[in-house]
Amino acid sequence: MQKNPRAFTLIETMLVVVIIGMLVSIAIPAFGNVRRTAQRRAVEDNLRTLAAAADVYFVRTGAASVAASQLVAELSRPPHAVAGEDYNSVGTIGKGFRNLSVAVPGLGAEVTLNR
Repeated sequence: MQKNPRAFTLIETMLVVVIIGMLVSIAIPAFGNVRRTAQRRAVEDNLRTLAAAADVYFVRTGAASVAASQLVAELSRPPHAVAGEDYNSVGTIGKGFRNLSVAVPGLGAEVTLNR
């Protein structure tokens, strides 16, 4: 049997597989953290949009409060749920509100926008 100097040995191949496995085991958790951070920021941006819509609604109508579901219906581009949240569940928003909160099942937490 002749040895082919251009072929890889079993040890070299196993070493490459182990290195790739280690890199993947580092990358997957990091990707999950980036995804959760991006979802949280998207939810916060949606709450900012809802807060701005409430401010405009109060100035335009002079009302003292408004249901979040009414604001969502009036927006030309309603907030898109990124992690299973329901912006209609925010409830009634009163004039001079200080924070908005929404439960986000995809994050397993509640996201609050403080103003």
